Amino acid sequence: MTVHIALVGVDAAVLVSDSQGSTDATQDHGFEKQYAGDGFLLGIAGRIDVLNAVLEEVRTGATTNGGQRPSAAIVARCIEQFLESNVREQARDIMSFLLVHESAGAGGVRELDPAFRSFRGGTKFGTIGSGSEFVDRQRRALRRMGVSLPTSTLVDIVYTSLVLADVSRESLTVDDAYSVAILFAQRTYVLADARASGSNLPPGVATERAHLHKTLVEIRGAVRSIESEVATALGNIHRIAAQSADLSAVQAGAQMVGGAVVEGFKQRAALHAKIMEFLRWYDVKLGRPALP
Repeated sequence: MTVHIALVGVDAAVLVSDSQGSTDATQDHGFEKQYAGDGFLLGIAGRIDVLNAVLEEVRTGATTNGGQRPSAAIVARCIEQFLESNVREQARDIMSFLLVHESAGAGGVRELDPAFRSFRGGTKFGTIGSGSEFVDRQRRALRRMGVSLPTSTLVDIVYTSLVLADVSRESLTVDDAYSVAILFAQRTYVLADARASGSNLPPGVATERAHLHKTLVEIRGAVRSIESEVATALGNIHRIAAQSADLSAVQAGAQMVGGAVVEGFKQRAALHAKIMEFLRWYDVKLGRPALP
């Protein structure tokens, strides 16, 4: 089983996927369950044999488009036709797909699940797999508290997708060997944990697994630091509310909230710098003009 989490912001899109494969009797790790294409991202949940066949079809089929970038409709139709023509109904019934396309803007996340024969879209968020129920539960809990996770910029959606991915690990069939695919400035980037297979990495970075893993570890560390500051701020806000009759306690709590917010902004700036450093490094490795 698995989890995929897709988010689309104002200037970027992100797909986070785990690498665990499970049956009723066994668990294995290192599976590649996402594909970062030219202008699109794809996440698949379900049978590993069908997953691998679809990934191969997408690599060889949807990406051949007369030298032009495949549209969301072309990629979706390629998958739909392959499933209809080559996969038995019983196997199709346990497959789910998330398709993220940069040209679709705020509606950039499309989903195909067993109840439908074609992709539905589009939204700014999507999650599939056994871990998705934990992700949805956390989002509902945060909404009840009046808390909105940030989803505007690239750094926002990287942060939020990794926070939610960690929540999904409450499922016994989700691991933390993540692959993180990014669409930004009409380019595709991939970060991968060393435990993931990395089979879909482009040749220019496929030999740089240690650097990809190190960067992902650093980015996840920055995300956890921001989470810690957010938790501190929220805790002190609740404390202020509980001690509203005690002026000195309110003042002390407000100072602590302010300190946590300031530190959180510092950590966010550090996360942004780390992400942009990685994107520029990736462009150099692929021989692309570096981002400004």
